[in-house]
Amino acid sequence: MFIGYYNIANLVTLLGLVSSVLACFNAMNGNIKMGVVMFLLAGLCDMFDGRIARSMKMRSGREKLFGVQIDTVCDMVSFGLTPVIIGYALGMRGVFDILVFLFFAVCGGVRLAYFNTQAIARPDLKMDHFTGVPIPFICYVLPFLVLLMCFVPFSVMRVILPIAYLLIAVGYILKVRIAKMSLRTGLIMVAVDAACVLGLFLAGNVITA
Repeated sequence: MFIGYYNIANLVTLLGLVSSVLACFNAMNGNIKMGVVMFLLAGLCDMFDGRIARSMKMRSGREKLFGVQIDTVCDMVSFGLTPVIIGYALGMRGVFDILVFLFFAVCGGVRLAYFNTQAIARPDLKMDHFTGVPIPFICYVLPFLVLLMCFVPFSVMRVILPIAYLLIAVGYILKVRIAKMSLRTGLIMVAVDAACVLGLFLAGNVITA
């Protein structure tokens, strides 16, 4: 009745997409803290959708290929666009900021397209390593940066934040081999992000322009 392939893994991927859109809505309405929470939920979905997919042994070749494609589309929204919206909502709206955000989004798109090109070239669609920094890496950095904005003057953060985005963007397109993150390491990073979120809600307001 409908196009597409719907299984648990793909539904988790789509949940991440929904969370990212909600993160954008919250950020643009001034609710930065809830925006960060929704953004991290998208990161959690991305962490587990692939593992769920690999545990499903009966998927057809088309289902596997669709899973790769839908994951990439959702990742572009979640980790290529949503961090830009959050950064803009934080008050980073100067010419340099906008140029950095545009560069960040472009590098994210290149990174995802390159990953797909590599994955599709393999018969099993499995990748044992990454080339360039994985695009969800921003999930491990942005919550800490937003937490800093509760304590550090805006005049300082308006320098730190765009530079951080710029460095991450360059990392996306660097031709360096990076091992896949283990589940244990991923959970440790999630715990660190959860601590940042807790700190956000315990701290005062995010300092913006």
